Amino acid sequence: MGGNIRFSDDDPSDVVLGQLHRVPTLLDYSLDSPESGRVAMAEFVLEGLHASDKIGRSEERGFVAAERKSQSQELYRDYTLERSRSKKPLN
Repeated sequence: MGGNIRFSDDDPSDVVLGQLHRVPTLLDYSLDSPESGRVAMAEFVLEGLHASDKIGRSEERGFVAAERKSQSQELYRDYTLERSRSKKPLN
């Protein structure tokens, strides 16, 4: 849906949960957990989305939704150019 969320490690869990509620369905499966557990779960999901290049992350803006591109651009996209040297293979 776009947008960004930003929080730091020093923020209390209720402030972070307020930011995380802006992401649709992110906290739906952790309703019975304590606040700190919900924050940890949501941050784990966001880190996974960042690792799979579904969302972006920067120090200034926090987690950022990826820009959507038209399908015509996706059809001729060269994935070999996107290999980042900072990401190492799992093996």
